[in-house]
Amino acid sequence: MKRDRRALDGLDDDIRDHIERATEMYVARGVSLDARFVLRDIGIHLPEGAGATDLKRQRHLIEEADVILAMTDEQRRMLGTGFPEANGKPVVLLRELAGETGDIADPAAQGEDVFQSCRDEIVRCLEIGLPRLLEG
Repeated sequence: MKRDRRALDGLDDDIRDHIERATEMYVARGVSLDARFVLRDIGIHLPEGAGATDLKRQRHLIEEADVILAMTDEQRRMLGTGFPEANGKPVVLLRELAGETGDIADPAAQGEDVFQSCRDEIVRCLEIGLPRLLEG
């Protein structure tokens, strides 16, 4: 994944690296054109052909994780019931990571402006919450 690191300037190096790794894992799930555009806007350029990673076929991603971040409580429940690899691992909603409550709704099929808003909310939650997570 090619990225323009200027989009994350001003952040602590550890936090910036964690945001970049989290983005790489998230976008590996599948990338819509809207998602490509809004990521490109912040300097993240995805390779052509970046496709979906089916977690049912890539269970090692869950097994290797220390903490699992999710956008919605539905995703958290799905991980808890469908993936024994997640047992005993903290599954934290992005807003909880930021000390808040609630879901970040999936922007699928809602247009570029909704994707931008979702992207901005994810980045905001990571900027607030990752320092606390890394200290703990």
